Formats: sequence, C-alpha cells, structure tokens
Amino acid sequence: MSIGPVEYMIVAFPGNQFKGEIVPALKELVDDLTEACERGLRLAIQGESVKRGPIPGWLLRSLDFTVTGLKKGSTTILLDAPELGHTAPEYIKQQDLYGDPGDPPPPL
Repeated sequence: MSIGPVEYMIVAFPGNQFKGEIVPALKELVDDLTEACERGLRLAIQGESVKRGPIPGWLLRSLDFTVTGLKKGSTTILLDAPELGHTAPEYIKQQDLYGDPGDPPPPL
C-alpha cells in the first residue's frame, strides 16, 4: 500500500538568527539538506557516504523532494519526499511479516 509522498517539517534559522535576503539562505539550506540526505542514504545503503562517479538513479529519485510550504515570517519549511520503497525498491523492501495465509503453520 502506498501513501504517497511523506511530509517533513524543518525548522530553519531558529531564534531568527538569519538576517538579509531569504532566497540565498533558502538555496543554501536546500543544497545542504540535499547533500546530507545523499550522504546519509549512500552510507545506509552502500556503506560509504561519498563515492566517485555518477549518482545512481535510485539516489537521484530519492533526493527529489519538493518544498511545499513556506510562509512570510515563519522559520518552518514543509517538504514532501518520495517513499524510499518506491525510489530504491532494490534496496528498501517491506518484509513479509505474516507469510502467505495459504501456508500451513510451522511444526511445533
């Protein structure tokens, strides 16, 4: 069962520490978030956070998040991100917790 994109909330610039133009700051925040997600996913799935060469397709699809909410004066940013089960199904799979209902029960 798919629930669609997962919504995340990020609190940026706590305590109103940011002064100046918001667009460069948001670009920097999104760039940093993308890099952190890329490295974290690579580490979790491939065992290394940085690797030479082109970025694999599953990783590019996993990093395809969308900013869905930003309000004037707010330090909260809403994001939608794809489910890893859909972007990297060869690495992320839901385990079958209950087995096939037609299977006989295991012997005692």
